[in-house]
Amino acid sequence: MYLYYENEEVLKKHYQVLSKNQVELTKINNQKYEGTINLDNDEQYIMFTIPYENGWKVTVDGKEVEVEKILDALMAIKLDSGEHKICLEYRPTGIIVGSILTFIGIIMFLTFVVMSKKIKKN
Repeated sequence: MYLYYENEEVLKKHYQVLSKNQVELTKINNQKYEGTINLDNDEQYIMFTIPYENGWKVTVDGKEVEVEKILDALMAIKLDSGEHKICLEYRPTGIIVGSILTFIGIIMFLTFVVMSKKIKKN
């Protein structure tokens, strides 16, 4: 049996610090998040509670930035002070190759069905 205890005062303190610099989301859909953030200090890391995966592309003020893996699972980016527009887009690796192979498979299947009907008629 495991028992866990959390000090509420410590949690409140950390929440207050973390909640100061939040990304205000302006647009959300299945593959894209857009928002703005205003930072007071230079060179801060912004952590996203999104699992790190190779398909993510992050742009800040229209320029692509490097996504870093932190805590062995989450994504973070490094930002300077000021107001920034952040855009996170996800495109699974292999989606283009998978789409092409699916299209080829459908064409082959339709060709097989058409050829089978022609052979049965003869």
